[in-house]
Amino acid sequence: MTAKRVFVGSSTEGEGVATLVKEVLEAELGDQVVIAPWNEGTFGPSKSYIGSLEDELQSADFAILILTRDDEAVIRNAKEAVPRDNVLFELGLFMGKLGRARVFYLGAKGLKLPTDLWGIESPQFELPADTNNWRRELGLACKPIAKAIHAGLGGKLPSLAKLTDAELAAQRERRMFYDRIAGPWWERITWEGAVKGTRELDDPRRQVEPSEEALSIFMIAADDAHNSIRLAEGHAYDREGVHRASWRSAAARLEHEAGRIVYVRHCRREDVRKTDWLPGFGKVDFELPADSHGPVSTGSGFFWESDDATPDTALVKRVKIRRFGENENPSVMKGKTTKDRKRVIQKVLDTWPT
Repeated sequence: MTAKRVFVGSSTEGEGVATLVKEVLEAELGDQVVIAPWNEGTFGPSKSYIGSLEDELQSADFAILILTRDDEAVIRNAKEAVPRDNVLFELGLFMGKLGRARVFYLGAKGLKLPTDLWGIESPQFELPADTNNWRRELGLACKPIAKAIHAGLGGKLPSLAKLTDAELAAQRERRMFYDRIAGPWWERITWEGAVKGTRELDDPRRQVEPSEEALSIFMIAADDAHNSIRLAEGHAYDREGVHRASWRSAAARLEHEAGRIVYVRHCRREDVRKTDWLPGFGKVDFELPADSHGPVSTGSGFFWESDDATPDTALVKRVKIRRFGENENPSVMKGKTTKDRKRVIQKVLDTWPT
């Protein structure tokens, strides 16, 4: 098993405590961990303070912040011993990134702490006058922290994803593109009518009924659990306002560099008794404006879906999509009669930009 990294932070005044905490934890946890005190290379000469902390946030699996009596503050007319403010900042930073189960603070007794930390069980220490006894005192205080880290190493906590700078940059780019396409969309659906006689394209007996069209409404939303997006709340209606189908993405891939979504589709007919979700596939290519950071408003693509029992019935349907306008509301189709929906649908289809 690869050794896990444990960051140890403290004030400059608390460096001696940090060094002893490192020794205690190395004795308790052995080669399962690499203990990394802040004063042993975390803050390099060529990087800013916050930049070095951001690097450590990506590298660390656990963090321990040592709160010592560094400063005095007057709180409600009383002098109180308080920890250095930058150490409290680091505590919050690591808790936000790694989660509370992986971040611990070790506090000197008698400290006035922020109320946000009240109720969080944490070991305390009191350094004796004789520095030779510091290790024993800190050894006792570190016992519960070492036990918690050991439990985490033993499978009580999931491993952490460690992304490279390039992967983080790509993640940011995907999120920025998602921000440009998120929200409600109209989808104009067209497909070739039923084929009669034969499916061979060059057979003179082949007859194709006129093409048909429908209108769908759907949402593009974030799928933060998979660092992707999802197409949700899809509903398709024919020109007469009849609700023909409900649909959603089962999985989707956002290809931000190409300005594209590729997705596995699940669709359920609402106009027949059979209500199974049918599998399918879809793709949307967005029309990207010249402004690389501006909102995206239009796109085109296709989808298909079929019943496994009758795969020959699969139809490829072409789509054009456009974002809802400023004065259009996603709830426009909810609670409407078929007649009201028909009026909305025909207006949207008949005024669709060419």
